[in-house]
Amino acid sequence: MIKRVLASQKGASSVLVILLLLVLVVFGVAALTTALSGLRLGQKVSDWNESYYRLEGQAARCWAEIDAAVSRAAESGEPFEQALENELKQLNFETTLKDNAITYEVYSDGTRLHVTLALDMEHSPRLCPTEWYQIQSKS
Repeated sequence: MIKRVLASQKGASSVLVILLLLVLVVFGVAALTTALSGLRLGQKVSDWNESYYRLEGQAARCWAEIDAAVSRAAESGEPFEQALENELKQLNFETTLKDNAITYEVYSDGTRLHVTLALDMEHSPRLCPTEWYQIQSKS
């Protein structure tokens, strides 16, 4: 009797449909999870890019101010090093002058951009970037 019940294929199609639906639900949940992860990662990348470009704009403005300070120092009658130190102290941000290199950092939302500009004194005082990198906050 048990052999006959097992040999009959009544309900086999229902079991197959249930298994197929179960597989489809698993793939659907996996696809949804992947899509949500991609969305979160895309938002993070967008936030990082926005932060970087905001910092880059601030750093470029600082670079322009430093460039103007270098030009004023070169045109003053004082020795260049001392005139440059005096000009850099008058800026609204902190700079470090060491070995013909000017270093500064800009900050925004826990992220900072570190910039080092080298003074090229061959033809006239000119600034060349030697370091320009972002330090990402931990979040």
